[in-house]
Amino acid sequence: MRRWVINSVGLLVILGTLCCTAPLVTRDRTTAGAAVLDAINPLVTTQEYYASTAAAPTRTANAHGGRDYHYRLTAYDRGGRPRRLLITVTDQPLQSHTYLRVQAKGQTSRAGTRCHVPHFPKACGSNSDNLL
Repeated sequence: MRRWVINSVGLLVILGTLCCTAPLVTRDRTTAGAAVLDAINPLVTTQEYYASTAAAPTRTANAHGGRDYHYRLTAYDRGGRPRRLLITVTDQPLQSHTYLRVQAKGQTSRAGTRCHVPHFPKACGSNSDNLL
């Protein structure tokens, strides 16, 4: 019984350490492995970021016969701190220099809206369209 308790405590310490250090390791990494770690980590919160689609997307075919457009962008939070994000749009690419307000967990976007005015973050209030 005592060995079981020691092993359980050791496992909890290891899992806690991994959850606390994973955001430091995955920060600004737009890879599939980093996205999975951020998605399952309960300590990584969803935050709002602002970005411009000045970069050219990479295109891939999706399972529905259409195309996915992947943007690796530098986005900024309300405090002006930069963060690399992976934004995926299906079927139609975004226009160049489109301004976005994105909800992201880690570096992977969950939802987003198009902002019509390039002033971040004040302009992304009521002047937005659903995007992602």
